[in-house]
Amino acid sequence: MVGAVALVACGGGSTAPSCTTLADCASGTVCIGAGSGASACLPDCSVSTTECSASASCTGVGSTSVSICQEAEEEEQSSGGETAAPEPQEEPRIPCTTDAECNTLQAGLICAEFQGMKDCTIPCSQESDCDMPSVGGMSIDFMTCIDDEGDSSRQACLPDVACFNDPMSCITMPDGMDDMGGMDDMDDMDDFDDFDDMD
Repeated sequence: MVGAVALVACGGGSTAPSCTTLADCASGTVCIGAGSGASACLPDCSVSTTECSASASCTGVGSTSVSICQEAEEEEQSSGGETAAPEPQEEPRIPCTTDAECNTLQAGLICAEFQGMKDCTIPCSQESDCDMPSVGGMSIDFMTCIDDEGDSSRQACLPDVACFNDPMSCITMPDGMDDMGGMDDMDDMDDFDDFDDMD
């Protein structure tokens, strides 16, 4: 899963139709929001990845089994020149108003509220229900099992606030990838300075 959604129509590069809920989108598309920006109807590739253009990838949305076509974006670089960590607030989400609306996408989905916004997600009874599958040995766990703010009688997989301030704490890298060396290894180059004294 990537850090932000490119809200453009796949293939043509034109702007995707805007939406407020799933009902605003044509068949075969899903209303997707990211961050505080406007939502847009993007192609649903949950059944077939051929729905996506050559420049787009089929990307999962939150804890659902729904996938959308997402145009490739240039990777953001941190100030140190490394690839910036994904931002939990920018993860794709499916805005909704009712449980029934979410059920049209995937049986069992509910419309749960978090910080004043309602999105389609799955109900949960324990933290492990919200674990996202790892990709290439890397797992991103931006979701947690907490009370639905719109219905306190149930819990749902919703964004983990702890990840907002420290996204890297919610990302597990493949074995051996946690420390790739990098500039820290340059300290070892100081040892070569001793050779200068041999002249």
